[in-house]
Amino acid sequence: MLEAAASKSLVLTSNEAFYRPLLQISPLLIADNNEPKELATKIRALSELSPADRDVLINKLYGWVTSEHDIKQLAQRIIQEFSI
Repeated sequence: MLEAAASKSLVLTSNEAFYRPLLQISPLLIADNNEPKELATKIRALSELSPADRDVLINKLYGWVTSEHDIKQLAQRIIQEFSI
């Protein structure tokens, strides 16, 4: 999911680890694993976005993943975690 967002692709996930951050970007990006109708509805809604709305969503995703999950951030978090 992170790689897709970093490559400026739309994502749709049921992974609970991403629920809060993706929900802040758009509820279209999160689906309940046990609700196939909801999943189908969100796939359709994402596919029907206008090019401008799609670009806005992609840029928000890209901004989130590059600011929160880049290698420099990860290295800093690891150093902080293991610092005494």
